[in-house]
This record gives sequence, structure tokens and C-alpha cells, in this order.
Amino acid sequence: PDVNAIVSTYFKAKADGDVDALREVVSVLDDTEADSVTKMAEHIESYNNIACFTKNGPEMGSYVAYVCYDIKFVNVDTTAPSLTLLYICTAADGSLYVNNGEWDAQSESVINEFNSGSDVQALIVQVESSYNEALAQDEKLSNLASTIQSASQAPEEEEPAQTEEE
Repeated sequence: PDVNAIVSTYFKAKADGDVDALREVVSVLDDTEADSVTKMAEHIESYNNIACFTKNGPEMGSYVAYVCYDIKFVNVDTTAPSLTLLYICTAADGSLYVNNGEWDAQSESVINEFNSGSDVQALIVQVESSYNEALAQDEKLSNLASTIQSASQAPEEEEPAQTEEE
């Protein structure tokens, strides 16, 4: 339940573009990432159907959460099935936070081992299949996905101009 609560708070903050709320639940959020969250929130209506699949993490009180969700973009009817990994740790005060900073070698190794497991691979295939099906059903979603992919592959110096256009 605590993992579900932190994940819910994390995605609500991202959907709302609430950088202050996001900073309360993540280990690191620099100004560039904060700016990105704010800009993306303009295009994201909500995160729906959030489901966490968790494994005990490499450290005591840590969890590796595979989070499946549907992104509802503004002006797009079809949601985009998505999957992300969140490494959730316990702070000294007992509260949970999303560790999105540097991971030590042991944590990285354990998470990589989890990622290659048949259960996680099956989840990835399932989400990719649902995503491709959604793209095939909705031209607006497909066009948006292409735009996002192009922007993420653009050279660094071109990125601000493209972000402004979008």
C-alpha cells in the first residue's frame, strides 16, 4: 500500500506539473528535469489505470516497481499504454521516495537481473503490444508518438527550438 501511495503521488505530481510535490517524493530533480515536467504536463491530461508490480529491492526497505499505466494526452482520444521502472527506497524517517539519482553497482546489478527475468520480459511484451495496438487505432496518438520520438532523438542544440514548437 505504501508503494502504491508513493507511485500515485509521483504520477499525480507529474500530470499536474507540480514540481514542488514531485521534489517531495524523488531523490533528485534538477532544474532541467523540473522544466521538462512542467512542459510535459501541458500535454498530459492524466495517468490512468496505474498498476504496480513490485519486487523487494537490493537494499532493506527498497522496492523495484514496474509501473504500468495509460497516458491520456490532451486532444487525443486513445490512451497510450506505458511501463516505467521506479526504484523506491526508504528514507531515514521511514518514508518512501523514488530514487531517481545514481544507483550503486549492487543495486544496478540486481535491477538488471530483475529486468532480464521472464516475468518482467513478459510484462514488457504485453505493454509494447498494447501500445502498438493503440498507435494503430488512433492516428493522432501515432503522430504524437512520432513527434515525441523525433524530439528525443534530436541533437542537443536543436532541442530547445523543437520543444518550443511542440
